[in-house]
Amino acid sequence: MLTPKDFDPKRIAKDFGPILKKLRKENKLTHKELARRAGCSTKHVSELERSNKAPSFSTFLKLGCCLGITHIEFLDLLLKEIESAIGDNTESIQKEDLGHENSTDPSVS
Repeated sequence: MLTPKDFDPKRIAKDFGPILKKLRKENKLTHKELARRAGCSTKHVSELERSNKAPSFSTFLKLGCCLGITHIEFLDLLLKEIESAIGDNTESIQKEDLGHENSTDPSVS
């Protein structure tokens, strides 16, 4: 399960960039054309794709519209990417937690 710390702007930027790039290419759009449609600069689209910035909520919605994807589908892609990226870390933490459940040490609860 995701926690608030999983939604750090750097994490979002890192996971959002590749999704945006993939969708832009699937739609056969240039940075310039996507930026024009979304009402932002070409530089901003490029920075988002390179994971240098996380999108604002309004930019997120505009980009989704321009890429022919609903905000729910777009958010679902992003959440799946975040879950996948933290999955290995979460599994190792859960295994450690399971080890503590079987502990006979009274200081471990």
